[in-house]
Amino acid sequence: MYGIYFSAVTFTTLGYGDIWPTTTTLKMLCGSEAILGAFNMGLVVAGFAGRSKH
Repeated sequence: MYGIYFSAVTFTTLGYGDIWPTTTTLKMLCGSEAILGAFNMGLVVAGFAGRSKH
């Protein structure tokens, strides 16, 4: 259950203070997931912005 919570918080780039990655591999994975989350949210926002012009 903590894995889903941690992944959702990382993907949405909200940040977390109650649990954090401890190994280098997990830190790299979390950083990658945060970048992908920000990119995907940017695509969603761009998609909505493109639709409002028509």
